[in-house]
Amino acid sequence: MEQTRIKLEENEMWVRENLLKLPETPDESPRLIAGKCESCGDVSFPQKERCGVCSCKNINQIYLSRTAKIYSYTIVHRSVPGYQLPNIVAMLKFKEDDSLLVISQIKNIAPEDVKSGMEVELIIDKLSDNFMTGKKVIGYAFQPTIGDIIRER
Repeated sequence: MEQTRIKLEENEMWVRENLLKLPETPDESPRLIAGKCESCGDVSFPQKERCGVCSCKNINQIYLSRTAKIYSYTIVHRSVPGYQLPNIVAMLKFKEDDSLLVISQIKNIAPEDVKSGMEVELIIDKLSDNFMTGKKVIGYAFQPTIGDIIRER
């Protein structure tokens, strides 16, 4: 799947709107859209209308870094229909806010090679199949950055 394309195919659907800033040129990369409170500086993903810390309504849109570090992860061996198993799900930390944790699938790595502290980068990929519509669900995921050792599968 081409990671920088903007238009979905007829048999695809977004997992949720307004989570991603899609690339406008081949030189750009996708970015997660977050919110930063004008009052207390708290960063949230997805972006919220009101700050969860101080209840301020002045939330500025920001884009998270393309890379993050795995804080914690689990390997899912049983799931609802539509997910490829095993499925690696991780909590990721971003440099924009040390307390922000974002949950994401981790792709393109064998489960036994994943480790906490590993640097990963944002990709756009198939997350699952929607068993009601038959469409592929497309959204954000992460994969190891170049330089991390990935066992050939």
